[in-house]
Parts: sequence; C-alpha cells; structure tokens
Amino acid sequence: MPEQLLARAVLAQAVIDLFSVSIACSTPDEAVTARRDALAFLTDADSVWAESRRTQCLLADHDPDVIRSRVVAILNGGRLNDDAHGYRLAGVEMARELWTKERERQRTYYAKAREKVKVRRETRWAESLRVQDRRIKDQRIAEKRASEPDMWRGLDRSIATHSELVDDLAAYLDIEL
Repeated sequence: MPEQLLARAVLAQAVIDLFSVSIACSTPDEAVTARRDALAFLTDADSVWAESRRTQCLLADHDPDVIRSRVVAILNGGRLNDDAHGYRLAGVEMARELWTKERERQRTYYAKAREKVKVRRETRWAESLRVQDRRIKDQRIAEKRASEPDMWRGLDRSIATHSELVDDLAAYLDIEL
C-alpha cells in the first residue's frame, strides 16, 4: 500500500510539473528541465522514461497506456478535466507548446538520421559496385591471360647460349632469322 501511494504521488507530480504554470525549482532552467522530464515521462512511447512510467503506473494500479493516451490527447488539444485542481493545472498551453516543439525536434532528428542512413547506404552500395566491377575486371584479365599462349611455356629453361634462345624464340614465333 505505501508503494502504491508513492507511485501515485510520482504520477501526480509529473502531471503537475507538465501542466502547471509554475514549477517549484531553484532556477528557471531547472523548471524547464522538470517540465521536459515530465513530458517525456508521461508521453514517451519507448524509452527509459516510458519504462519508468510503466513501473510507476503498475505500482499505482493504473494502465500506463491509458495514462499516456490521456495526456497525449490533452496535449493535442483535448480538454483537461478542470473539476479538481484546475487552478494548479493552468499551464496547459505551455505544455502544448513544449509538446509541439518536442515533436518538431524529434521529426527533425529522425529526418536527419534517415538522411544519414540513406547516404551511408548509397555510399556502401557504390562501394560494393566498385568492388564488384573490379572483381569482374580482374576475372576477365585472368581469363584472358589463361587463354593467351605463354610464349615461355614451351622453351627449355636449360638453354645455355643466347643464340639458342633466339633460335627457339624465332621458331616459337614462326619467323625466320
């Protein structure tokens, strides 16, 4: 039971940090960080924050996907339940602005990552084509060399004089000296 209360407090604090106008922090930068952390905690689909939300929701006896979908619905323009604590959660527009900026940052990041992957694939593809072309060229050269007669193959390596070598070469080339 104490774990459940603590987990509910963690979830409530994340909602307050995301949707309140002001956050109790020592500096404005810490407040921005707390709001971003709350946004990631409540909305990330697949990250350390998402795992943490799942853990806290399970301890608090809440469905983590329902919590996420409700928060995302509010951030996408859905109505926040103002009945309880509406005065404390008046920063919905700030949260929506942060949500929009974060999604745009992620889109930009993923677009750049996709472009890098595309360039790497094209580079690897071009390199593999160069390697393949070189192998084909080397194979053709090897086949050509294998099909050409080796003019030294029929000569006796034990020829002692220059004149005998010239005579053997002339005979091989079928020319008269």
